[in-house]
Amino acid sequence: MSIENIRTAVEGAGFKTRNTKEGFQCQCPSHSGKALSLYVAEKGGGKVVMFCQSYQCGPKNILESVGLGLNELFPISKLNRAEYKRRKSEAQIESELIHAYFVINQLPAMKENELVPTAKDVILIRKSATILEKYGFGDEDYQAYEQLRQLEVDEEHIRRCERALNDAYGIFMSKGGDYV
Repeated sequence: MSIENIRTAVEGAGFKTRNTKEGFQCQCPSHSGKALSLYVAEKGGGKVVMFCQSYQCGPKNILESVGLGLNELFPISKLNRAEYKRRKSEAQIESELIHAYFVINQLPAMKENELVPTAKDVILIRKSATILEKYGFGDEDYQAYEQLRQLEVDEEHIRRCERALNDAYGIFMSKGGDYV
């Protein structure tokens, strides 16, 4: 997904391109004009902008006329919405599972303390049990989740320690290696 993909498609459709400072210029493939009215440039962060000076053709029409989609205007990391939604939904499911696990695991303590659940509590308990059953989430899954989170915490702690050691070593060496 880049300006080069767009250039290749435009040239493949029979339009000649001319380099500009930020990209290229060519005849607009979405209308039949002869002027080099289409300007395509890459801006910060890999985003591609384009405009037709003659007829103000929209990017969607321009890209579709050479067989491309609007996703060509954005960097891969920002546009892959399906992947973003999938990851977001996985994170939401994980969050719901952990919450449901905590709700269910508090039931013995509620019983031991003779707490009577309210109507809202009963609804939450039923919903939590349903979620856990739907995904087959149990104690082993929660333990695996906790181990993974602990590994992430440990790795971050190690990175911080390494940075602190590197900083201390840099200070030590900046003083000529003499312990003062």
